[in-house]
Amino acid sequence: MSAVITSLKYGDVSVTDAGALQRVQTCIENYTPFLVNNKSMGGDTVPGKLKHMVVDYTFNGLTMRRKAAEDQTVNFAVSILKLKYGMEDKFLDYDNYYGSRPQFIQAVYKAIDMKSPFAATNQNLLANPGQDDPTPGKGKRLIIDCIHVINPGRGYPQTGTKDQDYQVLSFETQENGKFFFNTAGSVPQSESGGAGGGTGGGGDQNIWYVDLVPAFIRSDPLLRQAQEDMKSTWALAANRAEQTTKARVGSGEVKDRNDQNAYRAKVCSYGIKSTPWLGLISDTTQPMKFNQPAKDFHKSIINAAVADWPVKLLEHSQWEKILEKMGDTIKLAGTSRPTFLIVMTLYQKDDLANIMRVYIRAFYFPCEEDLSKLVANKSRAENIDISVTCQRIDAEFDSRVFSDMRGRVKEAGADGRNFVEANTVRVDVFD
Repeated sequence: MSAVITSLKYGDVSVTDAGALQRVQTCIENYTPFLVNNKSMGGDTVPGKLKHMVVDYTFNGLTMRRKAAEDQTVNFAVSILKLKYGMEDKFLDYDNYYGSRPQFIQAVYKAIDMKSPFAATNQNLLANPGQDDPTPGKGKRLIIDCIHVINPGRGYPQTGTKDQDYQVLSFETQENGKFFFNTAGSVPQSESGGAGGGTGGGGDQNIWYVDLVPAFIRSDPLLRQAQEDMKSTWALAANRAEQTTKARVGSGEVKDRNDQNAYRAKVCSYGIKSTPWLGLISDTTQPMKFNQPAKDFHKSIINAAVADWPVKLLEHSQWEKILEKMGDTIKLAGTSRPTFLIVMTLYQKDDLANIMRVYIRAFYFPCEEDLSKLVANKSRAENIDISVTCQRIDAEFDSRVFSDMRGRVKEAGADGRNFVEANTVRVDVFD
């Protein structure tokens, strides 16, 4: 894909040297590093002073800006594919905000080039924090997808092989969270490290934690404690899954990214059945069949999933987003079939006992052929047959067992908390 340079400046002076323009354009298109100096820029535009190169260009259909000081290298091997900031249905993205404000794209690229932390704050992501906030007074998420080309000679995506020649990376963090890119801009992570996989290790997200919260208990202190306890539980499982997966990778038993993600999901699902304070109710394998327009599948699958739970109405938009993410993962997987794990947590207030009852339902399933068809045809209005066979696990949280080990669990799972937070969505329910 061709890059179009709309402005190239060096020391605040427009560069007209054809050789310099061609060199920068070639590095953008080939995903290769570019060293900024007088020679590469076609001459010293402001003798005796430190200069910066600023290039504005379009690439992959998106407006970009990169800035680098003299003698600094621009890491064109990493290119942003998506930038979104907000929550639920209220996001600022390239189409409605960042495409016309390249200074924010430049700030993200600076973190990539300098390998420095980037904070997801209104100050860093909004031109006017007081007026541009998409969800005033509410927490937001920063979502960044990018490509990292490992083997520039192979190109992307026309001739490259995923994971060998390029990676598609994705990262999500809550407002005020921070992340940094590892060497060569490889994998974005939280500053505290932690479990990879899912959203932290690449664009192939396959694990979600879904909080189902009735509206009338949203501000209940018991709910906040229960949610914190569940976060600690899932973080411990995610941390153990990451350690186990790394051990399998080291031994050669688990190799490519699909295998790693599938094994990670398997270990997390096993953790639900084996955790002492999660009382196992049932563990079954069941088919889920639908005949309906593909665009309604996300509503039907969640309605079927919670059919016997005490909820009457659900807000579906987050589930549509999960379906989108599943579609992205399926497309990235190529010929192999990824495995998914969706862990739902329903919170119910027991007024007589004055406790918060927490019910867990997990679905662990491979991407079967029908699911691939759904992703390819999800915008079609006519009915299509969908059949998914999955393992369903039901359990109930026992706060009495957990209370004696709350501190130890939180400490042991600390490295997995960022992974859980990034992969958690909330679906409002009404009963």
